[in-house]
Amino acid sequence: MNAEYLHIKELLMEQKSVWENVKYIYSYKRYQNYIGTINRIANEFKKQYILDISEEFKQAEVDGELSSGFFSADEWNSLQFIKNDPENYFLFNVLQGDSEKRLQMDLDRANDRICELEHSTTFKVGKVIMFLPCKIKDFFIKR
Repeated sequence: MNAEYLHIKELLMEQKSVWENVKYIYSYKRYQNYIGTINRIANEFKKQYILDISEEFKQAEVDGELSSGFFSADEWNSLQFIKNDPENYFLFNVLQGDSEKRLQMDLDRANDRICELEHSTTFKVGKVIMFLPCKIKDFFIKR
């Protein structure tokens, strides 16, 4: 994706007036697609990719291609984090997010298994069999 954006930039820069009109939009769309790529690629490639795009955006800032007016506040803060501290961006935003996704998937699987067990014949039969002993126990405990 990075190579494609460099090619697009070359095409846009052939006419300076066109480039001047679209350079901030270009950088904004590039940011959005790079974030999408981070979410899409395998974990073993994410750290290096973040380091690479950090350098690209540092250069874009030097070249005057970034404007906070085209980004939401959260996007702009995220971009600054990527530019200024890509290692910690990877740790806090990428790895933490992956851990939360894995935990949520495990929780969903556990909840599905509980639901499956509660609707099983064995569970229902056991509930019926244990009804009277549980009531007797409750009676003596409440005294």
